[in-house]
Amino acid sequence: MKGVYLLLILDGYSSHATPEFDQYYTENKIITLYMPSHTSHRLQPLGVSCYSSLKVAYGHEVQKLARHGVHHIDKEDFLAITGSAGSAHS
Repeated sequence: MKGVYLLLILDGYSSHATPEFDQYYTENKIITLYMPSHTSHRLQPLGVSCYSSLKVAYGHEVQKLARHGVHHIDKEDFLAITGSAGSAHS
């Protein structure tokens, strides 16, 4: 049957490799592919090519916040920063 399994590609970060996660993946027909640790930036072609300018713009926005004493970014902040970084560099 087509489309029964899903493929989830993960970096080798150890928090992903737990028995609870593995059980969940198995029960839900998710095949996991673990990339070597600290290599995802090299092995993800979209991250390296298509999104590289957004990543640079996001980094500049985060640096601006850090200079103003902001050292924690929550999900809402992330979305706002990503939005302003994307519109500034489109």
